[in-house]
Amino acid sequence: MPRASGFGSNWSTYHGNAEATGVEAAPTELRVSSLDGQAERIDLSRSVEEAFESQLEAFARLVSDGAEPYSGLAEGRGDIGFCQSVVAAFAERTGLPVGGEIGSLTSRTLA
Repeated sequence: MPRASGFGSNWSTYHGNAEATGVEAAPTELRVSSLDGQAERIDLSRSVEEAFESQLEAFARLVSDGAEPYSGLAEGRGDIGFCQSVVAAFAERTGLPVGGEIGSLTSRTLA
């Protein structure tokens, strides 16, 4: 939303002595903190782009213009394998039967 570069909403939830808060806003903010010696290092990036829109636009460029993809076949296979592992682990934990390639990863294979 180019005209609304700073809209958003805040949320909080409380349970006992704990509080969780979050911000859903544009620009999207990614904040990564880590230790740098004795000090905390904070890396902050902001973008008004929505990740799914960016991926969809990149795919459209790939199909229509022959643009190079951001990631290759090996990364795609890795992503698919990871997602299949997540579903297989969920099936094992919940007793949900699954089929296809994922079924071969679990004892809960569909008959």
